[in-house]
Amino acid sequence: MLNKHFQRSRPHQPRGRRALSWLARHAALLGCALITLGTGASLAADGPLVKELVGPPSDFGWMGLPDPADHAVGSKTDLIPVELAADGSWSREFHVDPAGDFKLTVVGRAGWQLDLQNPEGRWLGKSAAWQEAGLEGLGLSPAENKSAHDADLTPVEPLKTWSFSGPSEGGSWRLQVQSSEGTERVSQTAGFVVVTDQSPWSLSLWSSKLDTLVGQPITLQAALQRDLGDGTETSQDLPGQDQKGFDFFVDQLQLTATAADGSRRSWSRADGTLDTVLTASAGSAKSAESAGLSFQVMPEMAGLHRFDLRLRAFDDQGRVIERSTSVLVQVIQPSLALAAEDRAVFLRTADPDPSKMAGETQRLQIDLPVSRLDFSRGGSEQAMVYAELWGHDADGLPLPVAWVGGIKHVEDTAEGPVLPIRLDSRWLAKAGARPPYRLQNLRLVDVDSSVPFAGTAELPLETIAPTSWVYPAKRLDLEPDEAMLFGPRPLDLDEPPAAAAKSTPRETIVLVHGYCSGNVWSAYQNPFAQPRRIFSDFGQARSNHQFAVELWWQTFNIDHFSTVSHSQGGMASLHLYNYYWSGLDTSLAPRPMQSVGTPFNGSALMNDRAALDTIIDLLNLEDRFCPVVADLTHIGAAVWLAGIPSAARDKAYYYRTRGTLLPCNALTSALIPGRDDGVVSLQEGELAGGHDLGIETAQCHTPDMFHPFQLSDANRNVQMAANARIWIPDPIEACATVTPTRPYVPALTLLDASCSTVQSGSIVQYRWDIDRPVGSDLTLYGQNISTTFTAAGIYHITLTITSTGPTLTDTATRFVFLTDPGDPL
Repeated sequence: MLNKHFQRSRPHQPRGRRALSWLARHAALLGCALITLGTGASLAADGPLVKELVGPPSDFGWMGLPDPADHAVGSKTDLIPVELAADGSWSREFHVDPAGDFKLTVVGRAGWQLDLQNPEGRWLGKSAAWQEAGLEGLGLSPAENKSAHDADLTPVEPLKTWSFSGPSEGGSWRLQVQSSEGTERVSQTAGFVVVTDQSPWSLSLWSSKLDTLVGQPITLQAALQRDLGDGTETSQDLPGQDQKGFDFFVDQLQLTATAADGSRRSWSRADGTLDTVLTASAGSAKSAESAGLSFQVMPEMAGLHRFDLRLRAFDDQGRVIERSTSVLVQVIQPSLALAAEDRAVFLRTADPDPSKMAGETQRLQIDLPVSRLDFSRGGSEQAMVYAELWGHDADGLPLPVAWVGGIKHVEDTAEGPVLPIRLDSRWLAKAGARPPYRLQNLRLVDVDSSVPFAGTAELPLETIAPTSWVYPAKRLDLEPDEAMLFGPRPLDLDEPPAAAAKSTPRETIVLVHGYCSGNVWSAYQNPFAQPRRIFSDFGQARSNHQFAVELWWQTFNIDHFSTVSHSQGGMASLHLYNYYWSGLDTSLAPRPMQSVGTPFNGSALMNDRAALDTIIDLLNLEDRFCPVVADLTHIGAAVWLAGIPSAARDKAYYYRTRGTLLPCNALTSALIPGRDDGVVSLQEGELAGGHDLGIETAQCHTPDMFHPFQLSDANRNVQMAANARIWIPDPIEACATVTPTRPYVPALTLLDASCSTVQSGSIVQYRWDIDRPVGSDLTLYGQNISTTFTAAGIYHITLTITSTGPTLTDTATRFVFLTDPGDPL
């Protein structure tokens, strides 16, 4: 009999048929015709079993909804579309601030001829030091093993980038383009120009509300911020031309709205139409109630809507400010509504199914009333729930008890449909809380889009649970255990093995790719010894929840596993661990979840889609390019993180990388604020409450960028493999650390074997055999030595240790990848 709390993520099938259909669907990708099913890890016909999430009041700060204004990234660039005339020509003036250098990035066809005129009126022609390159490495389409999913993802037409940078010579520049395309592309966007200068002004755009629903107005707000030069910013209103007393005034505004179906509508200050949707007001631009510029739109369909804003203004010294930015807004059609005003809400005893749950004692339940809405457009019977539970102390003063939540599935009761919230009664005793109880800051969130769609500030609870649970006899000083934090563990989820039970690896290592990715782990899997499994969902764009459920289906037959993930795979692993029971919960690995290049705070490439959407248009890739995922925008990631408590974050370990002064990708790095790996900035890759394992320089997010691919770091892969599982200690174990002091040759390299161990006796010899890319092999001896590598290439280093008492040997292998400063590869 299935437990009633299993989530129906897929249509119901009998257990045997479900397993067979899963095998059939994935046999080609996994390269096998049969998978041995384990007895643990919760093989379920209906999908993964949800956790009953509860956490301490100290997590309230983690779990609060973010202010959208705090996640509006200021743009210091101006994106200018290139629309060719009938003779294939285009010309445009742009303005550059005199402070510091500026950079011009042009994206267009390989046959374009460019000319640049400086503020003095001189055409630079070929004297302009253009850096030309093919448009590679956007990190948004599968770059490896395309045959594993869809060969058509290869661009159908070549594009090219030109970059020009130098002293700004502040003033008006002019760019001229001449193309042989002629009339074929008249009135079409044939390319675009990105201008970046050192002006202190940046333009932000954001939605003032998070609950963006079909048929309800959305207010977008914008502000211009000025960097004061001391690490702080000041926000300014956006007044019209006739307003005085400000540091600047707006000359031109253009707003373009692109609906989910691709239809567009534009407003312009120049022709007066924008005034009909603008309302200017004074106040801080970081306030959702008051901003410099605001306008309302009424979404008529669910999906992702894009809004682009371009501004031209003059500061108090008469200098021109030109900026453009965009924002994405996910709109949903909810299938559930909160019905708490119609029915009483009770705190009562839970009614578990003892055949499936263990330790189900003193469990309390809150039945949250909901109503089903129109399902004609599809709908979901589940929602993410979050609420703060409050009671009172002995003096009648308000007292926080815990937050409660998780993914909840609708259950039908005699009083009507409800979302059940369960918690351990020990939370009441730990807080010493007494009735009356209430829920505060209650919200319901769409599982797939992370959009909140219902909620209330306060909801009283009526108590019908046993007196001994509702009125704790005394306050308990205890640390929350697994049952308090996640609910009772399912009986069919195996316990971790005892410390000395086996002499084989305890963990299967699951290598997880990222958003819209190919099989990036194929070439780098060897350090991760068997048993291992490569997650295979290539070329897909999924929400964190969809990604996590797919990850569960590919691991449900693994008793104990840890994950090593790239990019969004780190978010999916964390989502799986937080919301569902799986083999991750029985992992004994020192680091259960490790990741590289994960955008925990979203990516600017998802936020600022104007440039990338233009590339899609240019290449006619609308049907073959992975769409935007709302969870990977800045605000979408922030709302998603608001459901991840400290207990789950503490299990995540992550690495970050970045380029050097030479960016990973000229185009993407121009759109990403701060140091980045070509897709994710260092700030975007941080996970508050997680374990930051450091930043590596000269590594990029995808294999075809300027610096080496971040997953190609062999030393880090060895370290991740060592922390992804637990082994029975060997009688002797070689351990080597190889540290290049710089990424380029010549490089002084340190070889350290001091971490090697022997169970009995002592190590008498450390031998280093170095296979060099140029010249003869080299053998060195010693526990800690240094040597200089002078040739670019891959160095294969093998450490062999020998011990006596008894005589034993063991080896460890490391790789060093060194590049020539003049060679981008």
